[in-house]
Amino acid sequence: MKDALNQIETLSHIKHLLTLTRFNNYLLIPIHVLEHIHTNAYQIQIGNKTIQTMSHIDLEVGVRYWGELVNAENSLQFSNLKKQPSMLQMNDFALSFEYKSLEHLFALQNLSAYMKNTVLQAMSEAKNKYEFNFLINLLTSMENQTITIPYTYASKNNFMQFQCKDEQMHFYITTNNLGAISGVIVKHNNAFAIEVNTFFKNGFSSLMSDLENLFKPYFIHRKINLVDDIEPLYNYRSSQSVSV
Repeated sequence: MKDALNQIETLSHIKHLLTLTRFNNYLLIPIHVLEHIHTNAYQIQIGNKTIQTMSHIDLEVGVRYWGELVNAENSLQFSNLKKQPSMLQMNDFALSFEYKSLEHLFALQNLSAYMKNTVLQAMSEAKNKYEFNFLINLLTSMENQTITIPYTYASKNNFMQFQCKDEQMHFYITTNNLGAISGVIVKHNNAFAIEVNTFFKNGFSSLMSDLENLFKPYFIHRKINLVDDIEPLYNYRSSQSVSV
């Protein structure tokens, strides 16, 4: 496979996306739906706590969501629930990079080759079919010209994806506090512009208020969009096969 990141790896700007993973001016609540009790009543898990709550929309049992906490008297309410991507529906990752190692990873001369070799090595050590399928998805992602990097931040699983075309790098990143974000970095002569998409209104407001601090030293043009939905560049599949 042609190294999808060769054009961007010569730029130091890719590492500045990590500021988004550390962004903590805004906090989402991760929700795991455990049981549909009756009508619009559900049992959900938030962190280590299990509670009962009401939902005006149908929720899928066993599925993880992100939601915004709403101030309400004598009750816990959420708004703007978004289903987490299929990769985050997994209980465990068969391969994950520590957050502190990501800058080193981005500095590699051939990230695609390194990722493929790392994944193949992990496949030889896979303990069950679920781990094996997880790793196959990482290879299939690369076959589709998308680098998928699972990572751990504050003991929580996340992942980021990169896809390069011409002078543009498209990205998709899940984070603890912002949920899913996507966007593109564009090269203009020897300068760079960034556009970021988010689908949570409060998260959008927080990013806008901190836009200069986040990106001004690195990107001449900066834009943040509030959108209805954000899709991964490559979608994890529960059953997968690939030739290597």
